[in-house]
Amino acid sequence: MSNIAYPYPNLMPWVRGNSLWEYSLNKGDFFDFKNGVDNWDYYSSIEIKCKLIWDIKEAFKNANLYPILNNSKVVFLLTTGSGQYGIARKKVFEYQLNEDIELLNTFIFNLKSNQISNIVKLRLIICTNEVEINGFHYRNGSILYDESANLELEGNLARLPVSKEDLSQINFRYKDAIWYVSFRAEDFYETFTNTYHLYLNSKNLDIDFQLKNNKFLVQSIKADTIATIIRSSLLDDDLNFDYQEDYPEFSLGFVLKNWLKNFIEGPSDLQNLIKKIKSSPNDFNCECQSIFCD
Repeated sequence: MSNIAYPYPNLMPWVRGNSLWEYSLNKGDFFDFKNGVDNWDYYSSIEIKCKLIWDIKEAFKNANLYPILNNSKVVFLLTTGSGQYGIARKKVFEYQLNEDIELLNTFIFNLKSNQISNIVKLRLIICTNEVEINGFHYRNGSILYDESANLELEGNLARLPVSKEDLSQINFRYKDAIWYVSFRAEDFYETFTNTYHLYLNSKNLDIDFQLKNNKFLVQSIKADTIATIIRSSLLDDDLNFDYQEDYPEFSLGFVLKNWLKNFIEGPSDLQNLIKKIKSSPNDFNCECQSIFCD
């Protein structure tokens, strides 16, 4: 967790300590972010609780900014993406400040499963409208307080962007398949979760029940998805993977390199692995099951 300062009068010098960040999985008990989530899957629901350990009104008064409290609000942003393709931010919660009421110091909101992947990156800000105070002109959206926190998800489908589709619409030959993994990447710097998608066949009406109650199905999908991404990445003539390259965190190259450490010891072994994938795909698939199935 971290916070930063801005080059104009703000609340930061008057705040002592970061907020308390907790999560609740599937309406259960709340746990500290530092514990991470070890049983997340795409169909889980997650609730976020952020508790300030300082008083908002008191901080505004100490910073001599109380006259603009009514012009300010608390906003929570969900941050996604990394590397050369930039970062996207989505507002997930907003709370208008008002000097005439007792202000909340604990904020609770839900996140949709299709908004997140393997790491939840949240940002808490307090910002103001366009105002002028103490000789300073604040533009609309000027940040008075800024703090961020990350929650790691380590569940079975934590890394899988998923949706239910009629697979016959993708290819008629897939009409009775259980799932289909789509993969397309421009290069290894692309954000990992933008390069592939897992489609579950909507023809299987009880697929939700199966995923929640059949661990072996979930593990099979997970292993097959990872095997598909590795094969597609290494065998695509338009993609040139460099094992010695320092790829950005959360990029395709970063994730692929971490996966490959389960198969090879270094760059000199990469060509042998590629030959193995080509000549013995069944052996490679079985290794993926052995490595990536819990």
